[in-house]
Amino acid sequence: MRQPSSPYDLTLNLAAEAWLRELPQQVAPAALASQFPRIANRLARFWDSPRMIDEYMEQLLIPKRSKRKGFPDKVLAELYALSEYHRARRAGAQNRLWDSLPYRKP
Repeated sequence: MRQPSSPYDLTLNLAAEAWLRELPQQVAPAALASQFPRIANRLARFWDSPRMIDEYMEQLLIPKRSKRKGFPDKVLAELYALSEYHRARRAGAQNRLWDSLPYRKP
């Protein structure tokens, strides 16, 4: 169930603005931020928590309520690109972790 809107959901917060500036331009969700600042604020808050961002992205991309309108095409495309970027970024971080461990040949 969606939480009631708060006045803070109507505009981007400072953390979301900083997060958008840090993202590569090709995946920064500008349309999402302007049309759905509440969602951009949450994405920024969850960005460094893989479990939280995965769960939130799933909620956004896989509708479970039948009466949901869905996102405009541009916003949906941005969400998919952002999701893929996050997945690739996380996979790269995991690979770097394993590469950094000392390896001894048997």
